[in-house]
Amino acid sequence: MNQPYLKITTRWAWPAPRLRSESMCLLVLTGLCLAVMATSAPDATPQVTLIAEQRIAIDSTLTTYRFVPAENLVQDQEVHYTLRISNPSEFALREVQVTQAVPGNTRYVEKSATGSGAELSFSIDDGQSFAGAGALKNPDGSAAQAAQVTHIRWRFPYSLPPQSVVLARFRAVFQ
Repeated sequence: MNQPYLKITTRWAWPAPRLRSESMCLLVLTGLCLAVMATSAPDATPQVTLIAEQRIAIDSTLTTYRFVPAENLVQDQEVHYTLRISNPSEFALREVQVTQAVPGNTRYVEKSATGSGAELSFSIDDGQSFAGAGALKNPDGSAAQAAQVTHIRWRFPYSLPPQSVVLARFRAVFQ
C-alpha cells in the first residue's frame, strides 16, 4: 500500500548546536497529503515543497514543451514531480535525507529520480527498507521492477548551505 508522505532528516553542520526537538508538520500540496519530519533545532528545519506538473506540447511539431500544474490527467499520462528543498536557516545543514512516497495512483518511471549529487535508494515495501535501484529484490530473491517502487530516498552527502535550495525530481505514470 502506497502511503504518500515525505520524510526529511537533517543534522547541523559544524559548529553543531544541540538538537533540541523533533518537529512534525502536515502539508497538503497538489492533492497529496505529506508529513514532513526533521530532527534539528527549531529554526533549522528544511522546507520542502512538492510540485506536480505535466508536460504539454506547445507546437504542432511536438518539439517544444512547457510544464503546467498536473490538474487534469488521463490514464497513462506522465507526471513530473519536483521536491524543492530549501534551508531557510542561518546554519548549514548536513546529512539531509528526504524520503518521498510514490503516490498511490501512480507508477514510478524507471531511472527518472535525480537530485543534485544525491545518493538514491528505493523501497518496494512501503518504506521499510531501502536499496539501490539494481539491488532491489523481491522476497523470493528475484529482481524487483520499477513499477514496484513505493518510496524514493535522496541522501545529500554535502552540507546544505544557509538560504540555499536543492531540487530532487522523479516521474510517475498516472493510473
